[in-house]
Amino acid sequence: MIAGGTGASWGIIPADPLGHPNVAKLGAPFHAVLTAEEAGAYKPHFKAFEYMFDTLGCGPEDITHVSSSFRHDLMSAYDLGIKSKVWVNRAHEPANPFYEYTEIRDVTQLPGVFGI
Repeated sequence: MIAGGTGASWGIIPADPLGHPNVAKLGAPFHAVLTAEEAGAYKPHFKAFEYMFDTLGCGPEDITHVSSSFRHDLMSAYDLGIKSKVWVNRAHEPANPFYEYTEIRDVTQLPGVFGI
């Protein structure tokens, strides 16, 4: 999950608990890298999302949620009221436009979603 907080603050909760080294490969200026272990919960539990909100000092209206899983991410993001959602369609789940997201094929398309 990638979340854009207020201004230039960006945070990420990698799906892989050892994701910290891989985050640098994304080349983005992340303000925070949070883990499920730090949150004390794994997605799709709301506690992981709430930990991110508290840590970044933002709310559902302030972030863009990026994921490749409906069950573990997108459905919870929708239920929490996150309006800006991006689904990375890796062809392992069928599309479901009910959840109101922008669809991309891979993360290389993500800068275009943000207009950069």
